[in-house]
Amino acid sequence: MNGDEIDIYRVYMDLYDGGQLSDVLDNYFERPPEAYSSPSSTPEIPESFVWQRFAGLVDACLVLEQGHQEKAVKGWMPLVHNDLHSSNVLLKNDTDGDKVSSLEGG
Repeated sequence: MNGDEIDIYRVYMDLYDGGQLSDVLDNYFERPPEAYSSPSSTPEIPESFVWQRFAGLVDACLVLEQGHQEKAVKGWMPLVHNDLHSSNVLLKNDTDGDKVSSLEGG
């Protein structure tokens, strides 16, 4: 890349059938009060859900930074997302449950 040129890249991803993280969160907190154990109870997201999503986001960010989850890829140019939020976190349904599968290019 020289002074007047800009390199543009496109990312193509698989289709993920689990929706967006924002949809899951919206649906969880829009439950009617009778869905909870008592009227005074506040909705709590299960801790396992939080940790699984967090681990998936960490893995995705490591891939952006170093090209692989476990070790840096020689010659990898780090990618910057610039629009990371729950609507850009795509989920995939699989036999182990929902997992964060990708960060949309946003």
